[in-house]
Amino acid sequence: MKNKAQIKMGETMMVLFIFFILVVFGLIFYVKLSSISARFQAQENTALSSIEIEQKIRFMGEIQCTTSGSVIFDCYDMEKLDAFSKVYEQNSGYYTRMFSGVSNISFTQVYPSSEELTIYSREINASSSKSFTTPVTLYDPIEDSYNFGYIQVEVTS
Repeated sequence: MKNKAQIKMGETMMVLFIFFILVVFGLIFYVKLSSISARFQAQENTALSSIEIEQKIRFMGEIQCTTSGSVIFDCYDMEKLDAFSKVYEQNSGYYTRMFSGVSNISFTQVYPSSEELTIYSREINASSSKSFTTPVTLYDPIEDSYNFGYIQVEVTS
């Protein structure tokens, strides 16, 4: 027959065993929650990076629509976009620093016709990339018409 001290010691061991099991489950839960939180933080950083790049594009005088010296908000000149490739070739270092972390920037006209102009493209070996679009107005000076389109910024993470 066991004495009372042995029984108390067995009870204490069982309580400690259950306590450590609960601590282990708590740690596993914390690690899983941390990894999910880190993943969401990375997605948020990618989205913020694309917004930053879009803000830089919005204020590029090289491609904006102007009327009598006034800039039209969210309007981009198709001919200036087409000529931008020549400017990019001459000043590639400046634009590469400006668009760091971006693999592709293109303007796509969707109405009345479909046309795509890529103003920046760079091959980056990255784990993943996300594409973000923003609607804009595209001005065609040859036809003197304003068309609907969007900017597509592909950001790598």
